[in-house]
Amino acid sequence: MMQVSTGGLTFQDIRECGKYYVDKSLLIKDILDADDRGVFLYTRLRRFGKTTNITMLDAFFNIDYSGNGWFDGLKIMDHPEYGSYMNAFPVVFLRLSTASSESFSEFLSSMRMIIVREYERHASIMEPGFMTPSERHLYETLSDDTAAPNRVATSVMVLCDMLRRSSGRNVVILIDEYDKALTNSFGMPHQDEIARFMTDFMNATIKENRSRQMAYITGVTQVAKAGFFSGANNLWVDNVFNTRSGERFGFTDAEVRDILSYYGHPERFDEVRDWYDGYRFGDVEVYNPFSVMMYVSKGFVPDSYWMNSGRNLPMTWMVERASVVGTQTVADLINGAHVRMELRDAMTYEGLRASDGVGLFSLMTMTGYLNAVPMGDGTYDVSIPNREVRGMVDILLSRNRMVGDDVFVRFNSALLDGDADTMVDTSRVCWSTAATSPSGTRAPTRTSC
Repeated sequence: MMQVSTGGLTFQDIRECGKYYVDKSLLIKDILDADDRGVFLYTRLRRFGKTTNITMLDAFFNIDYSGNGWFDGLKIMDHPEYGSYMNAFPVVFLRLSTASSESFSEFLSSMRMIIVREYERHASIMEPGFMTPSERHLYETLSDDTAAPNRVATSVMVLCDMLRRSSGRNVVILIDEYDKALTNSFGMPHQDEIARFMTDFMNATIKENRSRQMAYITGVTQVAKAGFFSGANNLWVDNVFNTRSGERFGFTDAEVRDILSYYGHPERFDEVRDWYDGYRFGDVEVYNPFSVMMYVSKGFVPDSYWMNSGRNLPMTWMVERASVVGTQTVADLINGAHVRMELRDAMTYEGLRASDGVGLFSLMTMTGYLNAVPMGDGTYDVSIPNREVRGMVDILLSRNRMVGDDVFVRFNSALLDGDADTMVDTSRVCWSTAATSPSGTRAPTRTSC
């Protein structure tokens, strides 16, 4: 019986080690049918297969893996018309999940090291005498951590030029978790510096790169400053609202039934559906793949496995600052309500900081805390997708600081009287007069801190 993979392994490792694999190889068909010279931005929830899929693309396109058997028996092999693309291109693969977000200098240093590792992964360009003097100087300043920001921003474009010169082929560019450092620095002073650098980096790597064949970029959210992807020709954005590749991320109903049958517990299907189903990508309903496989690996015990698998600083920040109306709506959703509302599929960080209701609920949808069904008039029917997420949102909401009217009056009176001690005492009160809903969820009172 095949072992369960609960994340962290590449597609190559899963296939080499004989782990259980849910076939998502038709993502390759989706991309090639759209545009074999395109730029693709795929945004999905954390732990929903983005990294496995991007390593699958590396395995398929990378010329260094010629002759592998990783795709034997997979659905993409039923389409021989794509055979000419298989292991036909040099690939630049940047894993930006390791980029530091503690400060701009640390972020830039980590970017230099990520790019250096990619240079050194390509033996052909490291041969003595291959690099021009300026290319060698760039590599050396990247290696000794002294390359200026503008040189770092253009360094992947230079790498692609060298790979094209070496192989005679254009380069496939893969960028995993492009938004990780931006998200993790949310609300910090240096986030704007990181955003400006990433704008220059993406323009050079994607837009201005004459050696690019195609580019595939992943992230959790389509959130960026204006101009982040401006000018990128043939840009294809696929987020939770798009229908093109809905079932390529997460598990479908049939795939979950197959998993449970394979591991000998088909009778557990209703339990899995209650805990981990309910996400909607385009017009496809899917299950949380990480939680499903954790459920199997933990002996079919339901639990909130997804909760501790990552963090979402922007959403935590927004919930903490949500209006009373917004907080009440979240409480209603936890208690099983369906709410009809407008949503956005792309936002700027400035828009997130404004913390309006549309921004909050759009972000909750894009990051997996809400399910949104389009109603055909520009609005969506929004609800909590499943039991696991309901518990997570309940915990998140319970951390929101709310006060009752009496505390608010005391605080303002103390402010007018100059009574600092009372102001401090009342400011420490959280949820002091909050009501309790029938399900145990705290419902906010009228006045927010």
